[in-house]
Amino acid sequence: MGKIKLFCLPYAGGSATIYRKWKDHLHPQIECVPIELAGRGLRFSEPLYTSWHQAIEDLFDRVKPYLDGSPVALFGYSMGSMLAFELAHKVKDWTGRDPQHVFLAARSAPDRQRKRRSIHHLPDAEFLDEVMKMGGTPDEIKKHKDLLHLFLPILRADFTIIETYECFPKETKLNCNFTVLGGAKDNIHNEDLMAWNAYTDGHTSLYQLDGDHFFIHHNMDQMIHLIHQKILKRRA
Repeated sequence: MGKIKLFCLPYAGGSATIYRKWKDHLHPQIECVPIELAGRGLRFSEPLYTSWHQAIEDLFDRVKPYLDGSPVALFGYSMGSMLAFELAHKVKDWTGRDPQHVFLAARSAPDRQRKRRSIHHLPDAEFLDEVMKMGGTPDEIKKHKDLLHLFLPILRADFTIIETYECFPKETKLNCNFTVLGGAKDNIHNEDLMAWNAYTDGHTSLYQLDGDHFFIHHNMDQMIHLIHQKILKRRA
């Protein structure tokens, strides 16, 4: 049996680089595959997505070359959780097999998304102010216009994905275990995280880690431990 391929999806405004360190800490039997979104990192010159449909189709094209019969797992963070969930279904449709495991962090289940006003269409200054209120965006971005010029279109494209996403009924339900992660100081309620359980016939477990919405930056060891615990035990 080949290595487990762990596809990792970033949060809004993020890139594949947030998972760069993971490769040095994951078990040799796990191949970490950070999936880069268009318009950032090594794909900086490519056009940004204009819809979540477009994002999913493009990301699946990035994943397909890795689907060689080896076990597959997915890890998504915030916006990336939605992308990971949709990709899990695309992988199942393509291969006829469920992923081995899906990790969903810092995002409520699709039916529990809190209704707040959309901001992706706002003028730049107002849009940035709203994003800054949510935390996680470095102050340096706002102070330096050259960085702002590069970063704002990416954020706006990602918020378009988030705010226009619709979870349509699937032909078949996933039948794999979910691990859901939340930040102890985030404003997402546990029941909204556990509601992911309705989207799989497998078991869903919930873990709270220290930190706010961006707890990923301070809890790498704990997350690596959970990944090992969840997807290596089945190979023992």
